[in-house]
Amino acid sequence: MSYFIHRISHEWSISKPLFDRGYLTIGWGYLLGNEKATSNVKNHGSSEELNKLMYEVFETEYRKNRSLIVFSQFRPGDVIVVPLYGSIFSIVRVKSDPKPVTELPASALEDLPVVLKNDSDEKGIYRNNELVDLGFYVETEEIRYNILRSWAGAKLQSRMKIRQTNTYVDDLQPEIDEAAKSKAPVNLHDVIADEATKIILSAITDNANPIDTEKLVRWYMKKAGATNVYKPSKPKGDPNEDNYADADVAAEFSPLGVNIYIQVKKHDGMTGDWAVQQIKKYKELQTINFAEGETNIMWVLSTAGEFSKEAISLAQENSVRLINGMEFAHMLADAGISDINDFTSM
Repeated sequence: MSYFIHRISHEWSISKPLFDRGYLTIGWGYLLGNEKATSNVKNHGSSEELNKLMYEVFETEYRKNRSLIVFSQFRPGDVIVVPLYGSIFSIVRVKSDPKPVTELPASALEDLPVVLKNDSDEKGIYRNNELVDLGFYVETEEIRYNILRSWAGAKLQSRMKIRQTNTYVDDLQPEIDEAAKSKAPVNLHDVIADEATKIILSAITDNANPIDTEKLVRWYMKKAGATNVYKPSKPKGDPNEDNYADADVAAEFSPLGVNIYIQVKKHDGMTGDWAVQQIKKYKELQTINFAEGETNIMWVLSTAGEFSKEAISLAQENSVRLINGMEFAHMLADAGISDINDFTSM
């Protein structure tokens, strides 16, 4: 039995409901047409062979190949720590070997706005005739759901901050087993935050225009402790040109020497890589103006439910943080009720 950490933030609107129904997923949906690659994942094949097969499909080296290689080694009985939004995590036990999503039972996708296709031309989960980039899954059973990260030991809390999709954590077995047995006090914060998140996101998407959304982001950064928040001046150039640079919000945290620059998008559905390109170019052009010794962080914040595969890849390559609508709404909710659990000490 092995222990792992595995994230499901990719394609969240579909991967999270699947996780709640006992199916832990990963991306790589574009591999489903490659029988050799699919067989390798299903049968815990060698990492060297899987790398070769993936190169044949994508014709490039992907640094994140390792995530699928790790996933392909999941076996029944393994224990997986799954970090989730809102400073919580769950612990599950693997019940099956990895499988392609084409083998998902119909009940797994019931009531979700997708269809499952498995023919010679199209394989995988589709939404509005577009492939949802989820390629493989393992069946799981609950050990413990929705544990506050603060209840975990320091080493486990630290390891859950990793940027990669997954990793082995056999060395943390004692802390993971302890977290699975922990008994929690009443947590009004999470209950209220979850409900407030839904209301806030709906209010933003239904009522706020793009300018309102930028103002809301500036308000949040001030609430989060920024000493100066402003709208950066627009650079010269044509917004329709590929090399156009832009940031909508700048937030300075002077005591920390940290500055955050944010490209804000009021989108529905999915946000593509254009937003990441804008903030990436902004950083490149502004580097000469950045104060020495300060840390400058780039974000793309979108009200959309998810980011495209290209946006995720480009963001990872350039250390850009992506925040979707649900995460931003949760951040807003948390800012308003962050101290509510203090009632337990009264």
